[in-house]
Amino acid sequence: MRIFHRLLGRLKAAMDDYRYALRLLRPIDIKIEMANTSNNLGYVLAILGRYSEARAFVEDAFNMRKQLGSLIPTALSENTLAT
Repeated sequence: MRIFHRLLGRLKAAMDDYRYALRLLRPIDIKIEMANTSNNLGYVLAILGRYSEARAFVEDAFNMRKQLGSLIPTALSENTLAT
């Protein structure tokens, strides 16, 4: 659902869904999904002009991805930070 909201321009709905997903993922600690969701949430927040909040989520995603040794996803987070 989240990606569809984002693609359709429903950024507030996408943001809410990403936040909800993070609340569900934290207790089960699936880091790769937490990183993906944090990165996507950061991207949506940046589009909405909430840059400091966006940066925090993308940096979290970057750090998780770096810990996991995921080179391509880590590079994607660096790319998101650069936009």
